[in-house]
Amino acid sequence: MYDLPRVTGCTLEDLLAMNRDDDDTIRDEDQDDTTSTLNGDEGQNADEESNIRIFLRVKPSKKASGFFSWDEDTSMMKYEIPKDVAAGLINNSRTSYKFRFDSVIGMESRQEEVFDRVGRPCVESALNGFNSTVFAYGQTGSGKTFTITGGAERYEDRGLIPRALSLIFERMRNTSQAQIIAQISYLEIYNNQGYDLLDPNHESTKSLDDLPRVAMLEDEDGNCHLRNLSMHPVTTEEDALNLLFLGDTNRAYHWRREEQRVKLYCVPSYILWI
Repeated sequence: MYDLPRVTGCTLEDLLAMNRDDDDTIRDEDQDDTTSTLNGDEGQNADEESNIRIFLRVKPSKKASGFFSWDEDTSMMKYEIPKDVAAGLINNSRTSYKFRFDSVIGMESRQEEVFDRVGRPCVESALNGFNSTVFAYGQTGSGKTFTITGGAERYEDRGLIPRALSLIFERMRNTSQAQIIAQISYLEIYNNQGYDLLDPNHESTKSLDDLPRVAMLEDEDGNCHLRNLSMHPVTTEEDALNLLFLGDTNRAYHWRREEQRVKLYCVPSYILWI
């Protein structure tokens, strides 16, 4: 669960800058210990009730370097880098790195297992009235889209979002004690500017400059609101998936030139009113 920072008049660029600052605090260049902990104190796993949990999913690779290993039982990732990698140069850098996570998901894991371990608890929490967020972080080609959205060829390759939608609407159909209203938005952050991927003007627009920017505002109670971001009520899983696919087709790669280096983030959101 994540709380938006309460910064009056903050922009999306400000929030991204905050994120970069937070990344810098994770690394300690002067530490002598060869173990780095991504969650918990003194190398201990985070408590089950922790608001933020960090999962590592290892992507299958046919050409793995062989420098790393992981242990799902201890939730550890270890790198052992040989001294001779420096091709004969003097190498006084650290050669052993250990990282601890809340959970490590190995190469052989299926999409269903990933959802049960990562997505299902967040959906259950949201249905119980608590804010929940899942996001994937990693370099290009590391498998973020496959994990979040899934593969297009096989039904069993569905990612976290389609499986979450299935669970949400299953609970909506089977719940008679409370009324649940679902709404969807799809925000894209492209070169530090926010755009609504479900804006109906996307279909006829040839340039992102012609679309309204999404701005973050804060009310007098400290609540953050996104202006120019549309909310779309949905009553069926099919309607929700259609909006997800529509947002995907409107992503900025339609306007992006391959030689340009851009910063691109996509944030699909599902609001449940219970």
